[in-house]
Amino acid sequence: METVPVVITVTMIIAFFLFPKRPTPKPLIIAGCLLSVAGWGGIFLGLALGDTTLMQSELVASLWMGVFGTFAGLLAPVALVTGIFALLRNRKTKRTP
Repeated sequence: METVPVVITVTMIIAFFLFPKRPTPKPLIIAGCLLSVAGWGGIFLGLALGDTTLMQSELVASLWMGVFGTFAGLLAPVALVTGIFALLRNRKTKRTP
């Protein structure tokens, strides 16, 4: 059971390094929306597959919910909020002469 936090941490670090240093707001908002849909879809799919032999393993179920929960609960809001604030900041600076 100790491997689940390690796998989740490694997944988050890899996802952090996949984002460019100064992303434009549009890809961040698109990535946030896709991560949100993938995360919540994975969570509900995991709940629907709860009685199958795949999800009977505690390790697989914890890993499944941990990864998709990270997508839906952490990575998607961070990408969306960062993208929206960058978009608002860019619009505000363009209006000022």
